[in-house]
Amino acid sequence: MRFDIFFSISQTPVEGHTPSEAEMFRSFFRQVQAADAAGYGTAWIAEAHLSTEVQQRHPSAVVPHWRGEIGLNTDVFQLAHRIFACTARIEVGAAVMNLLCNGGPVARAEQTAAFATLHGLDPAERRRLRLGFSAGRFEFMNRAYGILPPDPLEAAAWPAPTPPRAPCTAASSAAKRSGRRFRPRPLRWGCPPSRSPCAAATNSRSCAWFPRAGAAS
Repeated sequence: MRFDIFFSISQTPVEGHTPSEAEMFRSFFRQVQAADAAGYGTAWIAEAHLSTEVQQRHPSAVVPHWRGEIGLNTDVFQLAHRIFACTARIEVGAAVMNLLCNGGPVARAEQTAAFATLHGLDPAERRRLRLGFSAGRFEFMNRAYGILPPDPLEAAAWPAPTPPRAPCTAASSAAKRSGRRFRPRPLRWGCPPSRSPCAAATNSRSCAWFPRAGAAS
């Protein structure tokens, strides 16, 4: 049986101390080396962009409760080069790469090609960089790049997912106003049990989970 391991590199206070970015990355590489020695197959690394703390200054913060930064990895390609240099067996995975910000899919394709070329210069290096793609983790990370809801229906649905069989009232009303038929969206992440999806759709402080785009017609 093969086991992988996940790293979020979350910079948050521990027992009253918030580690610096340098401390976080030194600790991360020590943990990756330990995972390599323990025989894990792939080190999957979360990706985050912009600042979780800065977005909390907005009156409708997407992530109002988190102290510190949710993730420090903004470029898995640079991390992968360093991980491969200091380990022997473990592979690297992006969990997941945002295709919308930082230049879009074309820029990501160029980065992937450049990494593969450099990684392939060592004929003895056979390990892989595994890439997971998505439309993003949190809405505030995409909004800064000009990626906005295209219509009232999307604007109502972006802050939170709708339940699989009971469309949210806010999103349904927006669909009626726009003359479009609403159907429930597939979920990327589940809304916490204590939250009401309808309340979350009208209050972006309530939930930080988002639906996949393109599920309304």
